[in-house]
Amino acid sequence: MTVLARPPQARPAAAGGPGAGERDQLGQIPRDLWEALAADEEARGRYYRKVYWRGPGRCAYFLGALSSGGHGRFRAGTRRAAADRPGSLVVPARIYGYVLSRGVPRPDPVTGALPVIRHRCDEPSCQAAAHLAAGSPAANS
Repeated sequence: MTVLARPPQARPAAAGGPGAGERDQLGQIPRDLWEALAADEEARGRYYRKVYWRGPGRCAYFLGALSSGGHGRFRAGTRRAAADRPGSLVVPARIYGYVLSRGVPRPDPVTGALPVIRHRCDEPSCQAAAHLAAGSPAANS
């Protein structure tokens, strides 16, 4: 059974701290915008150029901007005005990579809570699809 995080608006103030805003990013961006960001070929190309692939089963490191906690930060979308592409938006690289590999996770049908995207390998900059998982904040600790 997968335990899911509460929706961002229901989090108590004590849930703050390093990385708390990154956990909330999945729920702060509407599903249709995540899908548009993932469908943008130019942004996907930029993302994959910033990932250092070391081989099957090994961590793939993000070589772009990193947060103070070591998590990748990626500018998805475009800075140019374009009617057919989403605007520029900085998102956690692991969430963008998860959406590219598995799609936008759906909320739990019972609680309505969204999962936290975490690393199975405990390497904050890892982007290997097999190392990313949807889970609970407790599983992420």
